[in-house]
Amino acid sequence: MNANATATRREAARLLGAAALGLVGFLLNLRPLEVVPGTDLTPGSLPALLAAAAFGLVGGGLAGALAAAPLVARWNHPFGALVLALEAVSVGALVRRGWRPFGADLLYWLGLGLPLLALTYGGVLGVRGTTAVLLFVKHPVNGLVAALLVEGLLLVPAVRRRLGVTLPVSLGHTMARTLTLVALLPVLVLGLVEGRREWDRTVQLARTRAELVARGTAATLEQYLRLHERGLETLARELEAKPDSDAVALLAREMGQLPGFAQLYVTDAAGRIRAAWPERDAAGRPLAGQDRRDRPFVAGALRTGRPAVSGRYWSLARQRPVVAFAEPVWRGGRVVGGVVGLLDLGRLPSPPLALQDAERL
Repeated sequence: MNANATATRREAARLLGAAALGLVGFLLNLRPLEVVPGTDLTPGSLPALLAAAAFGLVGGGLAGALAAAPLVARWNHPFGALVLALEAVSVGALVRRGWRPFGADLLYWLGLGLPLLALTYGGVLGVRGTTAVLLFVKHPVNGLVAALLVEGLLLVPAVRRRLGVTLPVSLGHTMARTLTLVALLPVLVLGLVEGRREWDRTVQLARTRAELVARGTAATLEQYLRLHERGLETLARELEAKPDSDAVALLAREMGQLPGFAQLYVTDAAGRIRAAWPERDAAGRPLAGQDRRDRPFVAGALRTGRPAVSGRYWSLARQRPVVAFAEPVWRGGRVVGGVVGLLDLGRLPSPPLALQDAERL
């Protein structure tokens, strides 16, 4: 009975120790180390793998689950946290079979971690390209560095006694791990600093180019819209000066000069089409004679005698998204009709500059 009670207390103490290390990992992973936005190093892996090395599969699983919990909310999916929790479980199981933490962690990533990342991030989340490569490098590096640090901690006699670790330690192993840590840590810190600095520089360059693209696009669109508005105004003035001219011929000429228009038509004072180019709609019906009084831009231009512009809408006549411009036609001091142009939004000019794929933040 006493032996069973002692074993139970020892197991409970091991679970409490694993839970304590898991809570430390939980707190550390509340503020992971952000290399670049969207790419984090998770320091909570260190206490989780330490628990795995000290307490085995169950302790590693408990600590790993606790340490990975904050990452579900941060990354908006459970897959990364699952991969990190399974890392602690696998390392705990392999350490009990005589593996050292670093070798156990390397085996996990080669045998299970990377395939699981490909299945979840690549298959379920659809991550591709540079982002996928970055994730597939970041996760194993994070785990392997943590495992190496665990081996460094387990070289300290006080840590070994406190955790009850019985892994054998040789002088050669101690020297190798110490030299590796001394060489690796400055490189890792420098890489983090330089990576963040390069990211900030890239973001600033992309922001500057984005501003140039926005200004160039705005200027190009403004010039394009003004050109078509002026063309419509010129057409209205010509119809005012030459009431007996061939309206269809004038519309066809204007369409040739201003290809952004998908449709041009002239209405009478009641809003009924008296001439159009193209002369038929998408269904082949003649546009001449059709009533357009229900169009707010037509009614507005005829009622107020001022130009009117519609919002974006789907043209049934041309079967495409357009914006309509309406210009009143005056004669004898009163509005006798209007000229309407449907600007095809699919023909808007491309920006003079374009962002590269890597600059689309």
